[in-house]
Amino acid sequence: MISIGAEVRSFDFPHFWDFPDPKDTSDNPAPTHRTGFDLSGDRACYVEGTVVDIGSREEYDCPRYHILVTRDVYGGEEQLGRVGTLVYPPVNGTPTLLGSSTSGVELIKPSSLEDSLRVGGVGAE
Repeated sequence: MISIGAEVRSFDFPHFWDFPDPKDTSDNPAPTHRTGFDLSGDRACYVEGTVVDIGSREEYDCPRYHILVTRDVYGGEEQLGRVGTLVYPPVNGTPTLLGSSTSGVELIKPSSLEDSLRVGGVGAE
């Protein structure tokens, strides 16, 4: 579960797919590869960082993760542009206008509080 203190990866374009195979002549050709979650190559676009808050922001109409960026990858290249800034992707499971739900943020490492609860540390019952 993503909570405050967790290390996460937030993808810029999580629902992008490659174009269908041009040799596929069916009425409904299927995309060939989901590119929005690539970790390398020219379609890798994401940030990594620590969740510092979860909640609403005045300029958005849905709950957001507040992520302090520690790593920025765009087009498969390390960047510095967003490092040290906050980004606000929607909380996973938020309904979209097209009827699906958001899923562009993945957990890298749980918060240290979650770790201590799991191993019987502070606050464990």
